Amino acid sequence: MNDETTLWGKIIKTLDWIAAVLGIGTVVGLVNLGVGLLSAAWIAVQLYGYWRYELPMKRAKLKRVLAEVPSDMRTGPGDLL
Repeated sequence: MNDETTLWGKIIKTLDWIAAVLGIGTVVGLVNLGVGLLSAAWIAVQLYGYWRYELPMKRAKLKRVLAEVPSDMRTGPGDLL
């Protein structure tokens, strides 16, 4: 049976056409592009979670710790001269 008349043949031919329109040489390049986009989206979600949830918790913890330390025990940068 001819590969271009089966369902999988039509799917591959369509993917090849989409890849060609996007300027990508093969279906593997199209898959690689998709994986790259998904990876970028995952990294964006991780960064959003860090900035939105993790940093405020770290700041609150630092404030709590600094509030417990007496002010005379805190050190700062020394004089340069």
